[in-house]
Amino acid sequence: MVKKMDAFFREGVRKKGYILLGWSEAGFIRLLSTHPMASLDDLRKAKVWIWEEAPMAKAIFDEAAISAIPRSLPDVLVGLQTGLVDVVYAPSAGWNKF
Repeated sequence: MVKKMDAFFREGVRKKGYILLGWSEAGFIRLLSTHPMASLDDLRKAKVWIWEEAPMAKAIFDEAAISAIPRSLPDVLVGLQTGLVDVVYAPSAGWNKF
């Protein structure tokens, strides 16, 4: 799909005065927890971080009946360290170095 749409997006970006340097694949989103999760019920009981002002993520978690705690990205580490959150989500590009 990217090959088919590449020229279209590059032209749109160029018209706005920018240069598209390349594409990056986000991959699948993974949930990472500070303790074992064996079921969806476990996840529903957890304190799940959600990126504030991310309507798509909020809709996904709402649909799964998971209460999420909205915080900015810089607050995630502090949230994990203090116990405010115990589950985060990230694409494989964000966690594959760990």
